Amino acid sequence: MSADRITRRRFLRRTLLGGALLTLGGTLLRHASGYTLDPAIAARLRLLSQKEYLILAAICRRMLAPDEGGAASPDEIEAALVIDGYLAGLPEAITSDVRALLHLVEHTPFLFSLRFARFTRLDAAAQDAVLEGWATSRIDLRRRGFQALKALAMLGYYDDPRTFAILDYTGPMLPQALP
Repeated sequence: MSADRITRRRFLRRTLLGGALLTLGGTLLRHASGYTLDPAIAARLRLLSQKEYLILAAICRRMLAPDEGGAASPDEIEAALVIDGYLAGLPEAITSDVRALLHLVEHTPFLFSLRFARFTRLDAAAQDAVLEGWATSRIDLRRRGFQALKALAMLGYYDDPRTFAILDYTGPMLPQALP
């Protein structure tokens, strides 16, 4: 046999070794990506991936930072989980757009605001600047994306009765059940 030919045994050995290295690398990359979520929350997700949930939660924290003392935080309200449940009831055409929008916000800080990190890795001030860029962009699609995220964040936060007092809202006026 010539030295240039590969034997079946060598081919299998290299294939198995390569597969093992790819598996190990994929596992390490997944754990190094920074998208790990508490398993209790992950089990409650209905539509969003863990990554999408973490992006949405970061957006909610910036858009819904409570100004009023004693107001519940978006994390306490679980606004991102409420939004996930809401999105789960919408048509796939809409949810796929929302999911794509979350990925755009996460991965385009460099493109639009020259920030060399993903949105979820930025500090609060830099995240505010990125969202401000979306809100005031000359690109209509970015402004509309910001408005969609803002509407979802408000829906997820103000759905909770603990937030009603912030708006001087007494709650839904439902008819009283007769005794």
